[in-house]
Amino acid sequence: MIIPDSKAQLLGMGAEPQDRELPPLPSETSDNPPPYESAGQDAAPEPAVAGLDVAPTNNLVIHTRRSPITGKFRINPEDTIPYAPDYLRRVNKRRCYKSRPTLNASFYTKHAPISLDLGIVSRSHENMTSFVEVNSRSGNITINLSLEAPKHINLDVWTRRGNVVVFLPKNYFGAVKVYSKHGQILFLPALSRVMRLAKMNERDAMIFVGQAGASDPHQIEDNSTKHADFCQLASRHGDVVVGLRGEDTYKREDNGFWKKLGTYLRGEALPVPPAPAEVPARLHV
Repeated sequence: MIIPDSKAQLLGMGAEPQDRELPPLPSETSDNPPPYESAGQDAAPEPAVAGLDVAPTNNLVIHTRRSPITGKFRINPEDTIPYAPDYLRRVNKRRCYKSRPTLNASFYTKHAPISLDLGIVSRSHENMTSFVEVNSRSGNITINLSLEAPKHINLDVWTRRGNVVVFLPKNYFGAVKVYSKHGQILFLPALSRVMRLAKMNERDAMIFVGQAGASDPHQIEDNSTKHADFCQLASRHGDVVVGLRGEDTYKREDNGFWKKLGTYLRGEALPVPPAPAEVPARLHV
């Protein structure tokens, strides 16, 4: 089989087949493969692929005034630092629970929202509880929580003028205590199918998730047991919403003045509010 020269094809030369120069045939006695040039050194490097998770940390304090706090954070309570920072000691002094150990993470804003993908990671099989506080004076707080067994969490979330939305992991084992003075308390559908309601009234509620209902409620609430999780979620002038991570979704409906005004200007019909139901009289003890 005769292979025409590529140069002749590119130049469009009409030379005869016998006038074309053929490449030399490889030696039959040579056992070595034909020489080649490695293109790996000249090729552009592939872009670095970001890791699926972030590096874990401990004794984390992020406090701002008007800047939002958002991102993914992983807390490893086994990571130790050689000294206690001054800001960490000041934060611990302001806490009303002086008997509790030092915080593993503290997030605070004065006039900004907080949105966290918060996870507690594990490198050993030792049962350890991480203490995390998330507070805001006038901002919404949203937390997607994840836990690696056998680690546990004691989460304290509070905001004065904002909504609290927390999604618990499927392996959550413990109690959840919620409180709202002027807002609503809402448990999303997926969580409602697996939780146990222990207490419910107009302002606060307490539920158990997992098999924590078999434990003493007072021990779980006071965190005297190291084998259970505990979350305390509170808002003074907002709603408190609790759901199951990966299954529940929540989107707050805006029924404020500006939305109603825009609906009216677009010519859309405003919904008629339902008739007020009878409110039972409060029991005075």
